[in-house]
Amino acid sequence: MWSIIAAAVVTLLMVAAAGAGTLAGTPRATATAHGARGQQPTAAAQQPAGSPVLPTSTSTSTSAQPSTPTGALVAGPEAAAPAGDAHVAAASHSSRPRQPADAASKQSTQSGSSTQPTSATTTTTQPTGSSDGSTSCQGTTPLGLPGNWTCTFDDEFNGTSLNTNNWVPQVTAASGYVNGATACYVDNPDTISVSGGYLNLTALQVAPFTCEDGSNSFTTSYEAGMVSTNGLFDQTYGAFEVDAKLPPSVVEGLQETMWLYPQTLTYGAWPDSGEIDFAEFYSEYPGLDVPYIHYADSSTDPNATSYDCLINQDAFNTYGVDWTPTSITVMYNGQPCLVDTPSTGSEPFDQPFFIALTQALGVGTNAFTPSVTQLPATTQIDWVRAWAPAS
Repeated sequence: MWSIIAAAVVTLLMVAAAGAGTLAGTPRATATAHGARGQQPTAAAQQPAGSPVLPTSTSTSTSAQPSTPTGALVAGPEAAAPAGDAHVAAASHSSRPRQPADAASKQSTQSGSSTQPTSATTTTTQPTGSSDGSTSCQGTTPLGLPGNWTCTFDDEFNGTSLNTNNWVPQVTAASGYVNGATACYVDNPDTISVSGGYLNLTALQVAPFTCEDGSNSFTTSYEAGMVSTNGLFDQTYGAFEVDAKLPPSVVEGLQETMWLYPQTLTYGAWPDSGEIDFAEFYSEYPGLDVPYIHYADSSTDPNATSYDCLINQDAFNTYGVDWTPTSITVMYNGQPCLVDTPSTGSEPFDQPFFIALTQALGVGTNAFTPSVTQLPATTQIDWVRAWAPAS
């Protein structure tokens, strides 16, 4: 049965690869068919045997990529599923959807202006403060990781509103980021809220309205929520964790992603500058987390994704990543479920990445279906933490 699911997931990822957009507050990037992330045209063929087929995105945003794509999110294949490595090209991340169509869109490979780290030193740009006024990670260290760690980011969501010292709401009108031109990313109390100790990211149905996206504006009856630390917090190497509970849906139509994206596209358009999807979910495959490491050679990297990260969808789980100069290890409740050593060496994962969290509607084989998909759908996030190795 898992071999069949794996094949399906691969297909899903390919579909998701057709995405579109950039993160809020950053120059708009060309929409790749990432799927929010972009669709990966050849992902299915390149996926490991027995891998689930992931949906590919059908986002069609086509705004021009800025000459200096700093902080631009590109949609890649993720919108679909773990199959390809077209995740973030233009911003259709999960809606982000997995950034789809990166491969499909294969945007021009313009470089950013930031300089590359010259060593394996962990670098961090920190926000002015966390939700509770401290950066302590509650005295914890990353689950399952030995050694000494220094807390660099901590939001426990104990307030009554989003802490804008830590987070930027991702909205389609500002970034062009969408997933399949179905849901519009907006910032309002229905899509992004903080209450009861949780950050709530919701996708829901509303009265028909025009989702402003420049020349690609479209009419929709669906809104969704997404936030990121773009421009506020980024880090090169270290450990990142998100404690979250997914919507209970077990039918197609929803996609949730917890990921890291480069602050500047130092090595060119998606996926060349990298993307780390350390937790990605497609409601078509309940109980399965499909992480994906996106970079130029990920389509031929047998360890870029995994179909072995089984989760308890009815509970809060801790999703994490341990990122070093030589490897990227995805963790689930402190247990490793994917270890990748990119074939390109430390590049492109030797530059600052920021955190992004997305509640999206699905695309491809995991496409949203009004009569089937359960809405509203909310991902609850208890806390987000990051650490750097103590010197």
